[in-house]
Amino acid sequence: MGHVFISRAVPGRALDLLTAAGHSVETWPGDLPPPPETLGAKLAAAHVAFTTVVDFVSTGMLAAAPRLKIVANMAVGYDNVDPVAAAGMGISDEMPLLKRAVASLGRRRACEVRRLLM
Repeated sequence: MGHVFISRAVPGRALDLLTAAGHSVETWPGDLPPPPETLGAKLAAAHVAFTTVVDFVSTGMLAAAPRLKIVANMAVGYDNVDPVAAAGMGISDEMPLLKRAVASLGRRRACEVRRLLM
């Protein structure tokens, strides 16, 4: 299966589920983000990266990671990953899914507000 790099400890059963599915999982052990050169090396060795908003994933890092297929961002927004550059390199991201989820939540909240005001 694939190698997953996770840049921060995550709550819940995600690691267990990934391991049970046959993936090798590596989690950055520090409380602070990995330094850029370390993050780049970890991305280069991974098939999937699960990053946070403070992990700036540069276009150069993406280009140097030929095995990387997915960058998932544990954040709202994606200023730290260039989705156009990622897509151009065949790397998938969750940005379209995130946009749909945020739009759906926004529509639901707008309906709730409308009911409260009427």
